[in-house]
Parts: sequence; structure tokens; C-alpha cells
Amino acid sequence: MELLQRAERCRREGRFEEGAVLARQALALEPRSALAHLLAGYLHAALRDPEAAAAAFRAALTLDPEHPRAMLGLARIALERGDAAACRELLERSLRVYPDFPEAHALLEAVGVVPGVVAPEAPSGSATVARLSQVPRPDASRECLLVRPDGALVFAYPATATREALGAHLARVVSLAGATLARAGLGPLRHAAVATNPGTTFLEADSRLVLALTLPPEVPVAEGQRQATELWKRFVAEGAG
Repeated sequence: MELLQRAERCRREGRFEEGAVLARQALALEPRSALAHLLAGYLHAALRDPEAAAAAFRAALTLDPEHPRAMLGLARIALERGDAAACRELLERSLRVYPDFPEAHALLEAVGVVPGVVAPEAPSGSATVARLSQVPRPDASRECLLVRPDGALVFAYPATATREALGAHLARVVSLAGATLARAGLGPLRHAAVATNPGTTFLEADSRLVLALTLPPEVPVAEGQRQATELWKRFVAEGAG
């Protein structure tokens, strides 16, 4: 229990690698602990390892077939993969066990508005894309994506082979976050900062566009958000919307 408490503290403080080590130690001592598998799943998910996270959540369900939070963890992974049907089924199962499960209710509402994986077109046209490619980006930019709410890619830097899939993933994440905020009465998502493996990703969003700008982890949040807002304004001025 002490190891799990330390692992949970690491998770809450963003020290995911350290927390994962502690969770493994706890499982070595008590491999039939559903709580330890659940916490391991949370940590793997935070470390962007969905396969390991799903395995941990399934292990928790093997030990406790009606564990609502393990079902929620698998539902989130299903949604990230664009499998809305599996996500909905898991959420409905969790709500049969725990009817007053607020996170499951919020995610279930979001499933209906989260776009699926699409094959984005280039709706803005080559001329607009050419203009956007000339817009000055922050010197430290590691990645920049501009998409429409349905996941259609408008602009990507660098132009990697996975840019369409990243654009669709970004649209799903923003739609889910927006639905959760709306349920809480906080209004639509406008700005956000998300810690990622290559750095920090700063988001700007409205009803027409979503911008994700990834900067190195040493960039302060306030400065990164300022740079993202400025880039957003430049893109809009060039006709991105």
C-alpha cells in the first residue's frame, strides 16, 4: 500500500516514469492487486503507451470484472483509437455498476460529438497552404498542426507521413475536452497546455479551427501560450479560417 501511495503521488505530480517503477514494484509484491494494475494503467496511459495501459486495465478487470474505473480506462483508449462503439459499450457497462459515475457520463456524452478517424482533405487549397507555410513560427517549434473540428488537416509542420492521423487525433482530443468542459458549465475550450513526450503542446481553438503548437519542455507555460496565441492570429490573418 505504501508503494501504491507513492506511485499515486508521482502520478499526480507528473513524475510518471518514477510512478511506473513503483507500480511495478507493488505488482511484484502483490500481482493480484486490482488497484495496482489500475494505477499501472493510468501511468502507462500518461506515458503514451496505450498497449501497456490496456493490458493493465484488462488485468484489473480479470481480478475485478465489475471495476468501473478499469472499464473507463479501456473506454478512453478505445475512443483514442476511433472505436466509438467499443467505447460506448464499456461506458454503459461501467454505468450499470456505478450509475453515478460522473466521468463515465461525461465521456459517454462526448462519444456522440467526437469525430472519428477521417481521411482529411486539403480544404483550404494549395494557395492558402503556401501562405501558411510562410508564416513565421516560433524558433523553437517542434511541431505545428492546424486542423478543422472534423479532423480535416489544414496545415502541418513538419509535413510527416503521419500528419493526417495526428490531425484526426487532435480533433478527437479537443472535442472530448470541449464536451467535458461544457458538461461542467465552463464553456468551450479556447486555450490549453498539455505535457507531451517531446515537450509541451499549446492549443488554441474556436468553432472553425484548432491549432496545436509543440515547444520544448523548458519553455514556460505563459510564454508558450503567448506564442501559440500569436501564431494563431497570424494563421487567421492569412485566411486559415
